[in-house]
Amino acid sequence: MEGLGARERAVFTFMVLTHEKLLKPYADYFRETLSPMQLNVLGLLGTYGTMTMTGLSEKLHTTRQQMTQIVTRLFELEFVERQPDEKDRRLIKIRMTEKAEALLHEGAFRFVQDILDRAEQLGDSEKLLEAMETVSRILPCLGEGPAG
Repeated sequence: MEGLGARERAVFTFMVLTHEKLLKPYADYFRETLSPMQLNVLGLLGTYGTMTMTGLSEKLHTTRQQMTQIVTRLFELEFVERQPDEKDRRLIKIRMTEKAEALLHEGAFRFVQDILDRAEQLGDSEKLLEAMETVSRILPCLGEGPAG
């Protein structure tokens, strides 16, 4: 981290701690039911709605073949539905089922409540929520990858 300024260190530390303190424990909560990649697929579908296999592959930086295997497993678990596109039958649209929505809702509720309870013990739950709301508003505007 030598050579980085305070702002760059802050961003880097934020990314590392977000993974360590939020993303990994959240994935661990679902470990018995979903792999981290399956959870990522459901997270994208929950955020963006119906997506194509190509769209999912691009967002998760994986091949279409790998995405097909992941989506097939989610389909077998009844967590996604596959629908041919009405205009282009070659395109398959993937959407999350109510069963998956219920699983994610329950998991998110328990996980978020635990995070907020721990933040409350520190006396910072409102600050944490405000910061998360701010970051959630800004992140979609940043685009993909480094500006160049």
